[in-house]
Amino acid sequence: MAYNLALVNPFNAKESADYDEISRSWLDAWKEKSKKIMPSPSESDSKNSSPSFKEDGIKRLRDDDEEEKAHPSKTQKTSTIISKYISKGCLVSGGPAAEQLVSFIRTLIGDGDRIYVLGHCEPGSSVLMSSEEKGKGQTVNAKELARFFDVLFGLNKSYAGKIKIFGCHSALGLGDTKSFAEQFKDAMRKREYHNCTIEGYTASVRGYDGEHKVAFIGTAEELKRAQMAEILYAEETISKAKLDSFYENKTARPSTRRVSFA
Repeated sequence: MAYNLALVNPFNAKESADYDEISRSWLDAWKEKSKKIMPSPSESDSKNSSPSFKEDGIKRLRDDDEEEKAHPSKTQKTSTIISKYISKGCLVSGGPAAEQLVSFIRTLIGDGDRIYVLGHCEPGSSVLMSSEEKGKGQTVNAKELARFFDVLFGLNKSYAGKIKIFGCHSALGLGDTKSFAEQFKDAMRKREYHNCTIEGYTASVRGYDGEHKVAFIGTAEELKRAQMAEILYAEETISKAKLDSFYENKTARPSTRRVSFA
């Protein structure tokens, strides 16, 4: 089924520890998929053809990333960060370039449309975080995120698609505390968004690995060992085969660990 796909990072890129890595993994994966959906122009047409809207959007987002690195902004309040990233640092995969994100999201209404929100999370968390390290980076709570979509994005009240909180354990509560995804669902209902479905994940999730998103379904200890292995691999201390061994039989598609809050 064809649908519109939007990927939103509500934090300042320089203050979001994994922004660059995650956004590029999604970009690269979508670029590969878009080749199958919209083949590149033939050699005979290439000189006179402009890039497809998918390829052009990818290029312009990469240009935004470079500009952000060249002119890092100072730490800002959450509302300012969200406002800034309506025009820069957000991605519509396969759709318009970043600066057109607001007008694009306002057109979304169908039950096949998807909006992914990136951020770090944990069981029972009241906020999404830009960094896994507590006390660092920015945070946004469920009410602020709901206001983001209602006031700043102007998402249609009749939107019948899904908003997925693509953060680790975003669908897990803790004791009597609801999960972040459910808190967000409640906040959206108070703003009269009654047709959309909010989804979260019960596993540790990350961006694309090849053409597919990945969830880690091992134990917390196994996850720590795998994360340490990632550091050692980056330092060229261990081989790729050794790194892969830490993930063997412990990964799955995130969809197998997804929970819907209708």
